[in-house]
Amino acid sequence: MSIMPGVRWNIFTAGRIRSEIGIAEAQTEQALIAYEATILLVLEEVENALIGYQQEQLRRNSLRRSVKAGERSVELAETLYRTGVTNFQNVLDMQRSLAEQQDRLAASEGLVVQYLVSLYKALGGGWKPDDPVDSSVRSEPTTSN
Repeated sequence: MSIMPGVRWNIFTAGRIRSEIGIAEAQTEQALIAYEATILLVLEEVENALIGYQQEQLRRNSLRRSVKAGERSVELAETLYRTGVTNFQNVLDMQRSLAEQQDRLAASEGLVVQYLVSLYKALGGGWKPDDPVDSSVRSEPTTSN
């Protein structure tokens, strides 16, 4: 329908335009909900990595103290064996206990690193295996003319 020459207005498409606006608003709301869900997931990953890292550091420190105590126990058991106060079975028991503690410590140290990497990734970090740790360490050969 033409009201004035050169001006054209489609009065029968108002319903279609309103429904397109409604669709666009619904899509925008869906995108916002997806964005919020992503942010919450990232925050959860960061929190889990932080808590895991902190707890495993505490565990590792406790295991370090345990290994030191185990080393002292082995030394004492060996001293007692050399002086004839105890039998060699006690020395073997202390050595086995120390080896178990050392295994737990090594596993814990690995977990600390894993949690640290998880935290780094959750915070959006990334790296390439070929990237130098410190670019100032790498020196480029210079050519003189």
